[in-house]
Amino acid sequence: MDLLMDILKTKREEITAAIRQTPLQAVKKKAAIARAPRDFLQALKGEGFAIIAEIKKASPSRGLL
Repeated sequence: MDLLMDILKTKREEITAAIRQTPLQAVKKKAAIARAPRDFLQALKGEGFAIIAEIKKASPSRGLL
């Protein structure tokens, strides 16, 4: 359980730092001009292959991959 608490503490610190670094107005401006998200369900129903993937550089339990 200590590992999970460490992850939560670190993530809270990262979020606090990100909030300080980027003003809310800048986030709102980026959101307003961002492309609409793809329709996930429609993408899976389409013809051809449908791939769901996650790419990450590290795992909380194993470290860097």
